[in-house]
Amino acid sequence: MAPPPLLPLASSTPILHGEFGSYPAHGPRFALTLTMQALHIQRLRPKPEARPRDGLVPLAEVSGCGTLQSRSPSDTAAYFCVYTYPRGRRGGRRRATRTFRVDGAATYEENRAEAQRWATALMCLLRGVPLSGDQERQNHARELVQGLSLSEWEGIVTVSGDGLLYEVLNGLLDRPDWEDAVRMPIGVLPCGSGNALAGAVNHYGGFEPAVGVDLLLNCSLLLCRGGSQPLDLLSVTLASGSRCFSFLSVAWGFLSDVDIHSERFRALGSARFTLGAALGLATLHTYRGRLSYLPATTEPVLPIPALQRLGATCPSLSTFYILFVIFVLSTIFYCHQRLALVPAPWASSALVVLAPRNLPQEGMFTINVKGRLGNQMGEYATLFALARMNGRPAFIPESMHSALAPIFRISLPVLHHDTDRKIPWQNYHLNDWMEERHRHIPGRYVRLTGYPCSWTFYHHLRPEILQEFTLHDHVREEAQAFLRGLRVNGSQPSTFVGVHVRRGDYVHVMPNVWKGVVADRGYLEQALDMFRARYRSPVFVVTSNGMAWCKENINASRGDVVFAGNGIQGSPARDMSLLLQCNHTIITVGTFGIWAAYLTGGDTVYLANFTQPSSPFNMIFKPQAAYLPNWVGIAADLGQAQQRNL
Repeated sequence: MAPPPLLPLASSTPILHGEFGSYPAHGPRFALTLTMQALHIQRLRPKPEARPRDGLVPLAEVSGCGTLQSRSPSDTAAYFCVYTYPRGRRGGRRRATRTFRVDGAATYEENRAEAQRWATALMCLLRGVPLSGDQERQNHARELVQGLSLSEWEGIVTVSGDGLLYEVLNGLLDRPDWEDAVRMPIGVLPCGSGNALAGAVNHYGGFEPAVGVDLLLNCSLLLCRGGSQPLDLLSVTLASGSRCFSFLSVAWGFLSDVDIHSERFRALGSARFTLGAALGLATLHTYRGRLSYLPATTEPVLPIPALQRLGATCPSLSTFYILFVIFVLSTIFYCHQRLALVPAPWASSALVVLAPRNLPQEGMFTINVKGRLGNQMGEYATLFALARMNGRPAFIPESMHSALAPIFRISLPVLHHDTDRKIPWQNYHLNDWMEERHRHIPGRYVRLTGYPCSWTFYHHLRPEILQEFTLHDHVREEAQAFLRGLRVNGSQPSTFVGVHVRRGDYVHVMPNVWKGVVADRGYLEQALDMFRARYRSPVFVVTSNGMAWCKENINASRGDVVFAGNGIQGSPARDMSLLLQCNHTIITVGTFGIWAAYLTGGDTVYLANFTQPSSPFNMIFKPQAAYLPNWVGIAADLGQAQQRNL
């Protein structure tokens, strides 16, 4: 069944949008919108002229761009230039330059940064460098590095603070080939809130102590010089069994809380730590732990002159005033934080537990959040079902709400993070299949753990699960608008088949860790042919985190295969919404595809037997608990995995 008629929407999502002046400065003003295909120019205050200049500039006609500065010292504006070669009426091309005045900020530095942001985005599109809208989410860099083909790169440079570099290092050390990956040269350009490692690099590079732009320039110069030095790492194993690596220090207690909770103030730059510390002082907690140490072999002796200099000093009156103001402001922020609901415009009336005394007397269930979108959908549905089965209310962590609520109309209440830390949780591990013992889970305050994503947990509540994962209207309408524009041999198709091809880190993890394979060309050809034989003129909508591979290995010569996003990898939310608007599904491996097929209904073809019989993956994964009985499996080609996929 074809999607219902909808009003036409934009064929591409805006990447950047802004209002700029023109050159010379007294000309009209324009609204610029940059998409994956074109630069849209709309005149805001038009005036009559012989040849209107506003309209659409396809990126295929753009040859480059740049930023300029005025010769006048009093001009605080920066200038953004776009160089194009449009085709004339007679078919020839001539160079044209469009110059826009970036004057939205009060200082030249801010205007230059905005102009450079536009120039960087445009050049990335022209050079085929993907622009990732999810770059800011936690551990995204770690995931990208895990799936990186190191042989294609000479080094990695982070343009951020210490946090992003931490993710990159841990991503390299999480790889199966970590011994080779750890030799990859890593550079840092300090552009974050905390740039301690860049400061150390600056010092050992022979420069004077520097911050801000000076530190950035010094580190840029060191990168241009080349060369590398070994970096000591500290390995930390947590009580949960997880392991991480640190290159600066490891903090626990108050300092960690300041760092974590000040993330919401990231826009303040380094000042977020000061504000976070003030809030932390107003909401001090008790941290209980055990300290183990080895005694020193020699007793350190404090010099006598140092002892003579020790003494008590009385702070000045102005210091007391400053501390009092900080205390008052932190109390206001703290009260606002405790009394406010989760600030999400898409959220339904989510209940938030405000204080421990308001906890349900009968107990409550929550779940440990792990993984990406597909994993969290499985965790949400499992929590929903097991809490109902055991007669307990269910609350989801804030991080899960932030991941799912922008896409789906979920209804479970949200657990405030302060309350979450104070509850004496009892962890209860789940395998990826339903067991009889789960019907009577002991304990009052239970936190479910593991990677549950099996229909055996929640299939008896399928209508309610489908309701929980209903797309928001704007998400659904964007996907349907894309599908309505598709054509097969000039006619609108009536059958849409969503295809999800999981690649990314699985390309390395499957053969090296799980002794398995990902989908190859042969499997996808078989799956597509099955639907071609069953339905008349279907159209296949391909989504993947490895679009380049898909375009090379999926035959689209028949005109019935469409690569979502014009072959450019989209966000998980966009890919999921497209798959859910199709009638049938072809999936490979991973929970993302399983959920797309489960929510879509219709016919589903999946990749079967994709691991060796001796694979450790068989101990944690049961195919009969992951795939519905009416789904059709096509056996993977284990013998030619290396040749076809790697």
